[in-house]
Amino acid sequence: MDLLSTRKEGLLLWPFHRMPQLSSWASPVGRAIIIGDAAHAMPPSSGQGVNQALEDAFTLAVLLKTLPNKTNANEELVIWQKLRQGSIDKVLKMAEETDVKRLPKADRLDLGERGYNSEQQPKVSEDLKWLALPHTDESTVKLARNASQSSRLWHSLPYPSYRDAL
Repeated sequence: MDLLSTRKEGLLLWPFHRMPQLSSWASPVGRAIIIGDAAHAMPPSSGQGVNQALEDAFTLAVLLKTLPNKTNANEELVIWQKLRQGSIDKVLKMAEETDVKRLPKADRLDLGERGYNSEQQPKVSEDLKWLALPHTDESTVKLARNASQSSRLWHSLPYPSYRDAL
């Protein structure tokens, strides 16, 4: 990368912009729900955009299938969003770590001068098993079956990132 950066006129450079975290992915009555990049855009360097959209769709489908027939599922949708946001935040942190490692040396040094120290950042990307663990379906079914006891449910989940997301 350092060698490539010496001829910047031959590179296609464009900025990455981070989408602000949305307060809700559902309409006020829960009849319209956004998922994937509409809810939480992933940087292209993460390679996770479609993966996270599919996980959104899968977990939402499991949740909706197992909910009792009722017209208002706002409480469950809020908890589902928090569960998903925990995963999204972790993927975004992994992408940031990876992007910093890919920067040319001069840019990494510039980040250091501005106070960013990659050695002091928590390492999310060292063990990537968490990215592929099949956990969301089980957690979502638990949520749907125990929706009336949702706050107690989240403290019983075996995945700390989901508990911490609340």
